[in-house]
Amino acid sequence: MKGTSTHRVLFVTIAFGLGIDCNDIRRIIHIGVPYTMEDYYQEVGRAGRDGLPARADIYYSSYDISKSRKDMTDIMRNLSKECKRKVILRYFDHKLEVPTIQGPVHTCCDFHSRQCVCEDCELVRAAEDIEVACTTSSQDQPQGAFYQDQSGNESGCSIPISGEVQAEIKRNLICYRIRLQDELGRSSVGSVALSSGFFIALIDLVLEHVHKLTSIEKVEEILPIYSHDLAKEIFCIVNKHAS
Repeated sequence: MKGTSTHRVLFVTIAFGLGIDCNDIRRIIHIGVPYTMEDYYQEVGRAGRDGLPARADIYYSSYDISKSRKDMTDIMRNLSKECKRKVILRYFDHKLEVPTIQGPVHTCCDFHSRQCVCEDCELVRAAEDIEVACTTSSQDQPQGAFYQDQSGNESGCSIPISGEVQAEIKRNLICYRIRLQDELGRSSVGSVALSSGFFIALIDLVLEHVHKLTSIEKVEEILPIYSHDLAKEIFCIVNKHAS
């Protein structure tokens, strides 16, 4: 309560929803769905009581909102189908006009984050889309890649790139993009994409042309980038996993 400890993590029951007033709780995590809107409202209301930004997450499965749970109210079963701010305001008979959101749309709720097209949300969605496709069927193998031999000439043989390797290349490109974002951060002029030339769409372009990226020069020629360092990094990632 004094706020003097370095780390404060509490695992609590629903009893924490009432009568507790810790001003600087920054995050509430629900495991499962509260039965009623009143319960949910009280429990998430423990966070951000000092007026600073706070976050509430809720993790649940289809069982948690199934019809077999007799005490679960319909409004909680359908909580994720529209803006949570509107749902809560409407339930408690407040005006439906949602206050102007300061900052990115995704800071409102998950409903709006799915519609947000800012770089952070695009990057998260790209990471979530990674699927490792393991296959041994020859007809399912993607187009082969050509690689340089030690003399610098392109090899005449085609090396098939499996779905697993493509997923690994994509994963490493995303990790590099996140690292760039951390390194440039607030010191960059404009967005990280404008500063580095690493737009989110570049990841898919790399995978589309991966069989042609046989050298740093080819990366610079084929991909819409202007940074030699970025071209070098992309080639290293592709060459490491596809060679």
